Amino acid sequence: MMAFLSRRTALTIKAHLLAGLIAAISAQDYDGSTDTSLSLTHSTFLDGKRDFFLGWRFNATHMDVEITARTRGWIAVGISPNGQMDQSDVLLGWVDDNTNAVTVQDRWNTVDAKTGVNLLLDGKQDWQLVTGFQNDTHTTVRAVRALDTCDPQDRPFTQSTLRIIYAYHTSDPINPQTITKHTQRGVRSVLFHSPSFWINRTDVLNVKPQQRLQQMDIQVDKVSIPASRSTLYWCKLIRLPVIDQKYHIISVKPLIEQGHESLVHHVLVYLCSDRVTDSSSPKEFDCNHEERNEGIEMITGNCQTVLAAWAVGGTDIVYPEEAGMPLTPEMSGRYVQIEIHYNNPNPPPEPQMDSSGVTFILTDVLRQFDAATVNIGVFNMNYMATIPPNVTDFVISGHCEADCSTAVNLPVQKRFPVTQRRSVSSRQSLLQFSDIPSGRNSRHPGSAAYTFARPESVSPTNSRSAGARTDRRGRKLRLQLPGSACFNTSKNSFIR
Repeated sequence: MMAFLSRRTALTIKAHLLAGLIAAISAQDYDGSTDTSLSLTHSTFLDGKRDFFLGWRFNATHMDVEITARTRGWIAVGISPNGQMDQSDVLLGWVDDNTNAVTVQDRWNTVDAKTGVNLLLDGKQDWQLVTGFQNDTHTTVRAVRALDTCDPQDRPFTQSTLRIIYAYHTSDPINPQTITKHTQRGVRSVLFHSPSFWINRTDVLNVKPQQRLQQMDIQVDKVSIPASRSTLYWCKLIRLPVIDQKYHIISVKPLIEQGHESLVHHVLVYLCSDRVTDSSSPKEFDCNHEERNEGIEMITGNCQTVLAAWAVGGTDIVYPEEAGMPLTPEMSGRYVQIEIHYNNPNPPPEPQMDSSGVTFILTDVLRQFDAATVNIGVFNMNYMATIPPNVTDFVISGHCEADCSTAVNLPVQKRFPVTQRRSVSSRQSLLQFSDIPSGRNSRHPGSAAYTFARPESVSPTNSRSAGARTDRRGRKLRLQLPGSACFNTSKNSFIR
């Protein structure tokens, strides 16, 4: 299903509000003074039911975190190496039902076959309380900590995608030392430094007052996901409407059916060539069809240009202010192919129906550059992607030679990669290698789905490589940069 809405004079994107929460918070500054101007800049719900809310702000040295859950008991959020509880760094807090006293604790989680889960109180308490409160339905705790505490029982807030675990209980702890097992828990991938989580999304879209925005939804329509299938890749052809003038796509938003957040793993949208027409058949099909089908092979072979890519853990993809993906009159009536991967490891007894997809945000106020996509990496995941046993580190890489990048005869480009990584990958990077002596190699951390806030210029005469690094033991990895040092400060600081 696709909707092309009428022209809008403005796009207002509001942050989600939790019902029943107190709107005004008098936050305590980190030097002891009261400062209500320290508002959060980023936010997201960690669960599909929107029972657990995470908000934050940060600077070069510290991270300020606020967590809210639909409970009057203890609440907790933690950084995990792999989404599991073992070796996770946990912030735990609660508001006493009798005294309204707020408690925050720095804890380290271990899992042992004999003793089970051990939520240990960290000997070095790095989280400092900012504020906390509760009402009849929710509990909120806010605290601040250094991005990297140098504590072996803390995990740093890096610029890579972090696996965030969260949990809560219906009651407060029996005492500060005894934490009752959670009643609800979950996991979510979060990129804390991504502008896609900004509360004021209009700023993220780089919208100017004179801009008029439209939206176009590309989605499937009531796909039946059989109870017998633990995984399903579904493809559908959708015909673009008449496009009366050139537009720029400036953002791509996931359009996930409510309640299906754990079901939809990723969404891809491809632009098809003019060889795919109204007579092309079938219009919908299982992307991983077992029997050979010439019609499907013709369609997939001619739908190769990526218009959008979203993966679990990602949020909105936002183009830099100087570029947009072009949508032109020549594309009127052309087909796009949407591909959705449904991950259904514990299917219910009855089939599920889904109508997910993506939303394109368009503007007719054109930007300086047209954006395009290039794929770099390993596409044939055969024996090259088999991780040998008992290794602590393994690299999968792909390389695009300069002969390849110069063949398209493009001028110097800006790059803002969007990548997808499996949960086993601990780090990704995209590098540029230049033949110019003064040129420098550039390296950026990868993520589940991420748009770089500040694009960098690259030359088509250079070669590029992309790679993913895995750590099969799930151990904590740190990169020590030349000239950098790990240090502790006696006083938390947050420079505004």
